[in-house]
Amino acid sequence: MKTQTSNGILAETVQTRAEAQRVLEQLKQDMAALDANATGRRGEDAMRIVTGRTAIERAIDSSRRMIDHLDRTIERANSLTAVDVAAGDRHGDAHDDALRVETVQAALARLKAASSVPTA
Repeated sequence: MKTQTSNGILAETVQTRAEAQRVLEQLKQDMAALDANATGRRGEDAMRIVTGRTAIERAIDSSRRMIDHLDRTIERANSLTAVDVAAGDRHGDAHDDALRVETVQAALARLKAASSVPTA
């Protein structure tokens, strides 16, 4: 049996993960479109010149890391047992998970905003 708080965190985490997956898929599509349109201009990307990678490649990697983090959070929430709840052993973890989800949601909002900027 899970507490109402942990159920809410789990539901919010699952929803955030689904949104992060959608953003990742859109970033991949945007990258493919950019690659198709800019084959000859690839070396002109300022981010790539400085870091060796484009901004969209970095956003894709960041999205993947967020999804991995959310997957771990979901796994941890699913492993919460009635004994853990009764003992109160995981209250701190639930609070930490909620803060992590809020952090990921904020990062996801920044990624969504960045992906809506015209790129070509």
